[in-house]
Amino acid sequence: MFDLIYRFDTSGNSRIIDPLDSLEANESLMRLQRCIIGYAFGAVAVVCLLGYFLLGVEFTAEDVEEPFGKDGDDLELTRFCVTIRESVEETMALPLEGERPQL
Repeated sequence: MFDLIYRFDTSGNSRIIDPLDSLEANESLMRLQRCIIGYAFGAVAVVCLLGYFLLGVEFTAEDVEEPFGKDGDDLELTRFCVTIRESVEETMALPLEGERPQL
């Protein structure tokens, strides 16, 4: 690894610094380390939230995939069929338009 680093300071003058002896270089490395650690914890949190969201979507898709059956969240197909049958029978009992009802 390089022992010396060629660098420009704030006044525009160039100088050579030794990163092991320079407080300025050590502070820069410490800032970089804190930044990387901060992003790592943030990335872990984002991945956990994203995973939780995707698992929720997957479980919801499984429930919607099979809507008929005997589970608690399934559609009541028998009740729907009875309602349709009653509506059809009621409609068929009405006289057709233009016909007179028999008295």
